[in-house]
Amino acid sequence: MVTYRISELAARTGFSASTLRYYERLGLLSSDRSPAGYRLYGDRHVARLALARRAKRLRLSLADIGRLLRDWDSGRCGPVQARLRRLVDAQSRQVTERIADLRTFEAELVETRAGLDRPTPAGPCDDTCGCAAEAGPAAAVACTLTAAGRADRAATWSTLLAAAATRRTTAAGLRFTFPADPLLIGQLAELAVREQECCPFFSFALGIHAADVSLTVQAPPDAYPLLAQVFPAA
Repeated sequence: MVTYRISELAARTGFSASTLRYYERLGLLSSDRSPAGYRLYGDRHVARLALARRAKRLRLSLADIGRLLRDWDSGRCGPVQARLRRLVDAQSRQVTERIADLRTFEAELVETRAGLDRPTPAGPCDDTCGCAAEAGPAAAVACTLTAAGRADRAATWSTLLAAAATRRTTAAGLRFTFPADPLLIGQLAELAVREQECCPFFSFALGIHAADVSLTVQAPPDAYPLLAQVFPAA
């Protein structure tokens, strides 16, 4: 049987020797001992650590990694795969929520930066300079979807907008043109209706022409940051 010392195991698995010792202290890794007291490992340790390395790349907690490794110790793939599927789904939901939160934050930064282009007062800051004043009544342009819902909706729009032949900014919003595809026309119309249910301040116009289809989206100035969030430039 092939055996490895800790330095050799580190080289084969990509973990540092100090990390392997730490994993041993946590009970995530075990070792045999040579007559001289050196830690010895085999190919089963290499395989076990391959799973740990994959879980670490997925940013799973040490507690979750420990549970995965206990499933792996059963010698059956089924429990490992089932647990990993649940953990990956949970991570995906968290990432989606973080993306939505970051998009909201980005929209706030854009709105704040636009406000800072207002005229600078001669004296101290006031309600016109954009330093502390709100740009507009946020409630009037608030989307009623949850953070996860907004992220899902933006992803759906992104999929459809990938088919756009052109995109241009208009005086009050955006205008896209698409191939004259009946299925795509139906999808655009359906999504526009769903969008107005949560963002009634958006207005949509669908134009069907012989050569192409146009979609015009308009919004009040206070909703421009949200417009950029829902319909981001590629």
